[in-house]
Amino acid sequence: MIHHASRSAVLVGLLMITGSIGWSQDSKQEYDLTWKLPHDRAAAYEVFDATKGTKKSEFWLLGCELDGRVAVTDYRDLPLRFIFRRWPAKLKVGTHWQVKEFAFADCPPGQGAPISPVQVVGSYTLRSVKKAKLDEMFRVAYKSRKEKSEAVEVAIIEGNFQLWKAQWSITKGIVEVISKQPSTTIGVTAAVRQSDGAILAGRFHLLGRAENYQRRLDFAVAEKANEVTEISLREPLIELTKGGVAKRIQEAIGRGVMWIRSQQGKDGSYFDAPYIYPIGTASGIGSTALAMMALIHSGVPIDDPAIRKGFAFLSSKKLRESYDAALVVLAIEAKYLPMSMIEDIERYSEDVARTKIRRELTREDKDQVQLAVQALLPTQDASGLFGYVGAFIPNVSSTQYAVLALHSASRMGIEIPASVWSRAMKAIEKYAVNSGREVDLIIRHRNGSRTERKVKEVGWPYADLMPATGTMTCAGISTIAICEGGLLKARALTDAELRRYDDLLLGGWAWMQRQFAVRAGIPEGCSVEPAMLLYYLYGLERAGILWDVETLGGHDWFLEGAATLLALQEDDGRWTGPEGWPVIDTAWALLFLRRATVPVETPSRTPSIDNSKKAPPTQQDKERKE
Repeated sequence: MIHHASRSAVLVGLLMITGSIGWSQDSKQEYDLTWKLPHDRAAAYEVFDATKGTKKSEFWLLGCELDGRVAVTDYRDLPLRFIFRRWPAKLKVGTHWQVKEFAFADCPPGQGAPISPVQVVGSYTLRSVKKAKLDEMFRVAYKSRKEKSEAVEVAIIEGNFQLWKAQWSITKGIVEVISKQPSTTIGVTAAVRQSDGAILAGRFHLLGRAENYQRRLDFAVAEKANEVTEISLREPLIELTKGGVAKRIQEAIGRGVMWIRSQQGKDGSYFDAPYIYPIGTASGIGSTALAMMALIHSGVPIDDPAIRKGFAFLSSKKLRESYDAALVVLAIEAKYLPMSMIEDIERYSEDVARTKIRRELTREDKDQVQLAVQALLPTQDASGLFGYVGAFIPNVSSTQYAVLALHSASRMGIEIPASVWSRAMKAIEKYAVNSGREVDLIIRHRNGSRTERKVKEVGWPYADLMPATGTMTCAGISTIAICEGGLLKARALTDAELRRYDDLLLGGWAWMQRQFAVRAGIPEGCSVEPAMLLYYLYGLERAGILWDVETLGGHDWFLEGAATLLALQEDDGRWTGPEGWPVIDTAWALLFLRRATVPVETPSRTPSIDNSKKAPPTQQDKERKE
């Protein structure tokens, strides 16, 4: 039975939020409350449970999120989307404006979603503009600060929203609601600095029945909610430049390494419980290999006792699953190509990597890689995709890991048939989902060159007859790079194929640009992998490095992703996504922050570039010049 908060309960909630805030006497003056938060800055907020009076977390708001939306993966984060907004340009006290949108609705009807899609209907009101002391209005959020706040001119914006669990159909991109039932109410208050539009503090009240994703297997737990949360801005803003966050990143990496070290078993293994995903890690092989990669790329020497014990555990296990076999190969490669060797990508090349590995590779490691390859190759099915044991459930995710590992094996002198690359490429081409949308794609590469073209977007699903997702679109983009590199080495890539693959690749980047987000995987809260934020970010890192993408549509994917990870790191150094896999999630986070993907050689480091029609500079470009 769905709990519907009564109207009186909503009013009680709003009174709790607004307190004694009164209306401004001046109802004629217009206010511009547009916060021009630069794209190279992040606003750090402290988040408090106002009921218990305790700090819950930090939240780093990106400038780009004010332009679009704050991506979320469950109901309890959803109110943040309604606090962090760009308000209408000109507002008077008493102005109302309506909101009607969808949340958790990315999954097409009939595909199923662990969290019920909802329609959100409500309105905002500019209640007052006055001088106020924020520590008196938001007592919980400011109680830990030693200094008392001074009175500041703020606009008080309130919102009241009803969430409706909905069923609908989508025809040509237009959503038609078939039926809906009330479930939850959200009341929000934002204190906005009148001088520059900065959101200084806020409060939200979630009341009703919340669905929250817990672990995997496509389900959410629905439970009653009556929660009040307060947030407060910690100034100054954080500089989102490589220099501005370099120290924070190094500190985060150090803490993450210490946490992973503490999780190693006596036999050298690393486990997450329950052992559900990635498939094949139930024996600890995949998670241990990921931990080895993360530690080595984070600077732990290969003669460290933790590394020796981890590889001893891996060498004692028989490889059956494709994920396990692939991750073992990638972990072994990390011993010979740690980030300390390839950080200067300008000096890196396939020839340098191959020469170094083949000169130093031990017979024991080469034999283990050979066994992994023998386990991997039979998991490629007739279509060209890889799956689990015996090519079971061929999918884009397994394919991505398999081709990464097989390419690494080829660096080590193990021959991989050219047909493996061509079949995988044909499968990636076949499984691409063309939405028909055209996007003005703008990519800036590390050397300053730009790819600018109007292209039709293309996304990739996990498997046939499923919706495209961000994780799998990154996987498709990366697989194209790996297979092109393999075909190039085999001299089996024609000009016609290259042109087709370029169109496919750029279509994938267009898909990512149109709905770019670093706070949640796409779809958010839906489909078979509803969150998997850390997996998504590591996939984005691979795609960005392999295709030399520095910014996408003005988004610096690395700096924005790093900001999100820095805010999500727990006090003890770990990262834990909604699925509850701290070892795997922490390894993925470290690999992202270390930019640990090994580049591959493609016909050109970037795809064919068409700059015949220059696109206008992005807002980020303008800000950099200023």
